[in-house]
Amino acid sequence: MKHMVIPSRGHRVRGCGFTLIELLVVIAVIALLIGILLPALGKARREGWKSASMANCRSIGQAGAMYQDANKGELPIVPTGVPVPTTVSGWMPFTSWGKFASTYYLRQGGIFDIAPDSRPLNPYLTSERLPSRAEALADPTVRATFQMPALRDPSDKIGHQQAWAFSSSYGPLTPNADRSTCYNDAGTSYVYQSKWFFQTANFVGGNWSRAFTLGTARLKIADAFVPARMIWVNDEMTDVVMHQPSDTARIRNGYGDINKGVVTFLDGHTKYINIIPGGNSNGNATFRPWLVPAFNNA
Repeated sequence: MKHMVIPSRGHRVRGCGFTLIELLVVIAVIALLIGILLPALGKARREGWKSASMANCRSIGQAGAMYQDANKGELPIVPTGVPVPTTVSGWMPFTSWGKFASTYYLRQGGIFDIAPDSRPLNPYLTSERLPSRAEALADPTVRATFQMPALRDPSDKIGHQQAWAFSSSYGPLTPNADRSTCYNDAGTSYVYQSKWFFQTANFVGGNWSRAFTLGTARLKIADAFVPARMIWVNDEMTDVVMHQPSDTARIRNGYGDINKGVVTFLDGHTKYINIIPGGNSNGNATFRPWLVPAFNNA
């Protein structure tokens, strides 16, 4: 006959739960693992952003090649819309492709408020119908509803183009007053490379029309000779770095890197490279720019 053993009052039956010490140990281990994994996950996410941005920038370059084929080798680089005026009184590097700019650009008669149907590369980037400025003025919701997500850089957290638009100085570029992204402010996170303008402007004595005409003509010539060395599209942070007035400026981009950016060359290849800031203070900037490091990024 089997007997049931009943524990006496002097003995406790151990439960299956954790003690406080064991719980603290588990929490400490989890915290340690999170501390180890979070930086790696953050890095992987930034690398994903970078890959997406390079793909976007490359697509603009490919669309640009198609545009050139249809326009006698001309690049879709325009000051304030199409057709390009004889007298260039203003320009922005975001007017060649993109969605609507923000209402910030309605000031001064809207000279920089270039609608999607007036940005020359857009027909090569999307098959959607491109709305006009008149439509947006008649129905303000059009400005927000029409989107071109392939022109949004995942690392684009705050733009800087407003500091260019209605200012008498060109740098250093400061964040948008409304803290908007470059995509939502300018209509695109990617701009055409415009460093050449300041060199050609000096060369022709400051005449904007001549400087713009000469610069775009030189890009066309460069495309026939050294297309693998001439950048013509870049992300906005590259724009910020290259136009810094200081040769020693250090600008951190959305990937956490200093003085680096995504660029596309005239031959269509895309890279993530070091960008050299400044250069305008160099005595060779006007007549011997090939001796100025900032005009000849590796």
